[in-house]
Amino acid sequence: MRRSRQFSLAALFVIATLLCGCWDYEIPVDVWVVDAGAPEGGDGRSWEKAFRTPQEAVDAAEAGEEVWVAAGTYSMGLTMNHCVLMMKEGVSVYGGFAGREIRRDERDAKANVTVLDGLGYWHQVVVGASNTTTDGFTVRGGNTAIPSNSTLGIGCGAGMFVASLRGGSPAANVTISNCTFTDNFAICCGGGLRVSGSSCRVVNCLFFGNSANYGGGLHASSAQSSVPVVVENCVFADNTAEYGGGARCSYEHSAVFAN
Repeated sequence: MRRSRQFSLAALFVIATLLCGCWDYEIPVDVWVVDAGAPEGGDGRSWEKAFRTPQEAVDAAEAGEEVWVAAGTYSMGLTMNHCVLMMKEGVSVYGGFAGREIRRDERDAKANVTVLDGLGYWHQVVVGASNTTTDGFTVRGGNTAIPSNSTLGIGCGAGMFVASLRGGSPAANVTISNCTFTDNFAICCGGGLRVSGSSCRVVNCLFFGNSANYGGGLHASSAQSSVPVVVENCVFADNTAEYGGGARCSYEHSAVFAN
């Protein structure tokens, strides 16, 4: 009888701890976490003290580290700037977390929808960088017709822009996976995604309802025809363009499409 009662008390303690949110979820030391519903002033080192925006975490991270983002909608408000998320070289960003995981393979990106939203006011929603993975996000609401103080890809890549920046080397080893690009508008090219002069792999992504003058879903261009863009297992649906392909447009570029 005593052993049974001790077991019951222990079980009640675990249940109460889980319900009150007091369980200590220790994340890996090379991971920074983000949760839109977290209290202000977090340091990004635990789910209980998560950063509130992905940009804070990316800015804090170093090359080789990861950012995990919990379900929710993330934007920077209605200020006039160039993007919601500026990636950093070597720092990969993953969405789709519930906010208690201690391993990346525990997440369920389909159940925990994580949105980067330009609200129709941002020039680009995401700007890529070398040696990064962007995985598990819905990217929407980019609009390059809105005036911007940015010199990055004027008029292009409303959802995401991957290119050489500020006269530097082209971005390399960029992976975009398990993302949905929707409701983005580029006044020039690449409503959903614009890749210019950069090696980029796009896997298991959906391009839906994006528009541009050239390449409504995707626009890839470069004078460096040896720089590949590989698109695998992706779906293009209901994208529109005035010229050059509602789904995609590639110009002087070794773009490869599979499945």
